[in-house]
Amino acid sequence: MLKEALMEFRDLEKKYKLIYVVPSLGPGGAEKQLLNLAYELNPKLWDIKIIYFDKKNILDLMHRNNVYYCYINKEKKSFFTFMLSLINEVKLFNPNIIHGYLVIGQLWAIFLRIIFPNLILVLGIRSSRINLKKYGYKTRLLYFLVAKFSRLANAFIVNSKNGADYYCKSLGFSEEKMFCVENGIDTDLFCPKSSARKNLISILSPRANARNTVIIGIVATLEHLKDHKTFFLAAQLVYKKHPNVCFAVFGADDSYYGLSVKNFVKDIALSHVVVFLGLRADIPQLLSGLDILVSSSISEGFSNSIAEAMSAGVPCIATDVGDSKNILGEYGIVVPSGDFIKMAKAIEKLIALAPGDMASLSSGARTRIIEKFGIKRMVSRTEKIYKKLILENG
Repeated sequence: MLKEALMEFRDLEKKYKLIYVVPSLGPGGAEKQLLNLAYELNPKLWDIKIIYFDKKNILDLMHRNNVYYCYINKEKKSFFTFMLSLINEVKLFNPNIIHGYLVIGQLWAIFLRIIFPNLILVLGIRSSRINLKKYGYKTRLLYFLVAKFSRLANAFIVNSKNGADYYCKSLGFSEEKMFCVENGIDTDLFCPKSSARKNLISILSPRANARNTVIIGIVATLEHLKDHKTFFLAAQLVYKKHPNVCFAVFGADDSYYGLSVKNFVKDIALSHVVVFLGLRADIPQLLSGLDILVSSSISEGFSNSIAEAMSAGVPCIATDVGDSKNILGEYGIVVPSGDFIKMAKAIEKLIALAPGDMASLSSGARTRIIEKFGIKRMVSRTEKIYKKLILENG
């Protein structure tokens, strides 16, 4: 039925309109995936408007003739004025589909679906098995409201099988409306680069040198879901046996949690081998300079940092959350979430690998990402869902 529907869709001459609603266009994984999708969707078939509410740390936005950006500053508007601005933007664009990203974007997309009942509503789910007890009441309320009104959605697009299972079984989302589309990685951007090692060592100097330093990285915003403290407890154990290690920490670190992590590193006497690099735009140019990448998250959907590192040929260790095990396949090591002892042993295992074995692991990891998690595959599968929804809903 879907194949016949898509053949029918190709015969249509009309161009369709799509709105994405997202809290910001900052450097998060979800935001990057949204932009990759918008840039790669067929411009002959789709006009796209991206509505966002926060300009902090905004990504570089590419020019596309069919992609329009709309910033609505909710901080400088009253709640009522903000709603009217949002409604007016949607009314002027007159979209066929509205796709909400992240919980705030989802909630505003639901609101717009109520105002414009003929809209096709898609909710984008980027997480799995979140422990809401660790969040404040406002965040818990947002998740409750999205779950409460999820019945209004025509489809849910989730980026991990683990997330799909959790939202259906634990939060009551419809299985019939659930579609799993894994993230797409730009394997041309994230690839081995001959200059990466030298440039990374220069940045990490004097904690790293060109002779025998083993550089272990983590790429994640410093927030409690990424569980950096477990990573550093493992790092402490590894350092005792391998004093030639250096730990590179990529990601926004200016939050209260980020400060607590930095203080924690001082408390466990590890500051002399740890470098906090903050937000950087040159991660694709530096990533392949790592020897090992670790993901210590306690919750994930699809981990971009793991897939991007593998695409760059970096062996990875990840906690068994979300779809991390599926991303790694046989080309990485999975450890239990929160278990710093097993994480340390996994790091030591990779350090001990012979150069030939490490090269095979690196090559296999990159090949796996190219074959299974490329951008074109993600875009194609998402576009098929959009086409299906339009045909089913007139």
